[in-house]
Amino acid sequence: MVPLPVLPRTAGPAPAPSTEPGRPQPVPGPGPGPGARVRAIDALRGFGLFVVVGGAELAVAVCALAPPSWSWVPGVSENLGEHVEWEGLHFHDWIFPLLVFVTGLTVPLLVTARLDGGTPRRSVLGRIGRRVGVLLVAGLVFNGALQLPGLDQTRLPGVLQRYALAWGGAAVIVAFVRDRWRQVAVLTALLVGYWLLLRFVPAPGGVAGDLTPDGNLAGWIDRLLLRPGQRFEDWGDPEGFLSTLPAVGSALLGALIGSELVAPGGGRFGGRGGRSKLAALGVVLAAAGYAWGRSFPLIKQLWTSSFVLVTAGWGCVALAVCLAVCDRGWFGRTLRWFEVFGRNALVIYLASAAVDFLAIAGFVVGGVVQRLTDAGHAELAAVVAIAAAVELKWLLLWFLDRHGVRLRA
Repeated sequence: MVPLPVLPRTAGPAPAPSTEPGRPQPVPGPGPGPGARVRAIDALRGFGLFVVVGGAELAVAVCALAPPSWSWVPGVSENLGEHVEWEGLHFHDWIFPLLVFVTGLTVPLLVTARLDGGTPRRSVLGRIGRRVGVLLVAGLVFNGALQLPGLDQTRLPGVLQRYALAWGGAAVIVAFVRDRWRQVAVLTALLVGYWLLLRFVPAPGGVAGDLTPDGNLAGWIDRLLLRPGQRFEDWGDPEGFLSTLPAVGSALLGALIGSELVAPGGGRFGGRGGRSKLAALGVVLAAAGYAWGRSFPLIKQLWTSSFVLVTAGWGCVALAVCLAVCDRGWFGRTLRWFEVFGRNALVIYLASAAVDFLAIAGFVVGGVVQRLTDAGHAELAAVVAIAAAVELKWLLLWFLDRHGVRLRA
């Protein structure tokens, strides 16, 4: 799962003002400077990618080291490493919508700032279209299109496709709807409209409000438009057509938060008090989502509106934590390990599918793993192997980052 745009690297002091047209000019103000804000977004994105490309597997392996008397560990392991079957929310279910939320944080830098700088809207829309197109093609490649299985056996929706459409939808909305409160109105319409559709419009042959896998409207639309080989599940696709609407809402929520972060001094979220406001806003959004979830359950596969609010709320809290850490001098440097993942997210997502890093790690630490296994420490051997594979991925990204190599959509 990889977010669409990657922000420019700005570690350390804020860069000198640029004269390039359309580039936002850093304005001194209270709170963390522009560099700290960009680093916080990179770190949050990198944390999500770390979980996706091995962090969750590593956490589950570490949990396996716990003694049998720790009866609570299996529950923690399940929460960290597995998705819920249908209704509910595990930590693992939060990562994908978190990264969609993070894509939205970049919209003000990549869309609003250019429009404010005098770039014609037509040019901005062209940039948006190119980014969306590149990621849609990358998503099809990730789904195996280059193996030429035939159109009937190529999954058309997917993770990268959802990032592309969610970010692209939010970017287009921001490009045409410049007023903040009107953007909130559009967001409300998306979330409430999706709820009304699933609550009051029945799938043909079904009943209104049926949110089961076989009875929901979103799944029926996917089955109507996609053949079995073109969708992920028999009931439909978790990145299907109708559920893209609330996913745009997740990215738009990120854009609304991001518009404050690019304001002088971080806008409403600058300084210690601003970070507290951001965290408080996140708690309010999550609480509202859980309350809505009583009648409109949290279902990741349908990307329900309550799911949008809860995941974006915890995303705000996580962002507030990253901002606080990045503004703490030497302590802020502890996040740079995650920043490396966040600055080349597309590379590591595609590479993790194409390269067997675990096999390469076996070449590096295979002797240690074998000795631990022979000594009866198979669980520890698994931790060593997975940790080595994750570190190899990080080293690849660090090497690319050091040489200024960046793969962007």
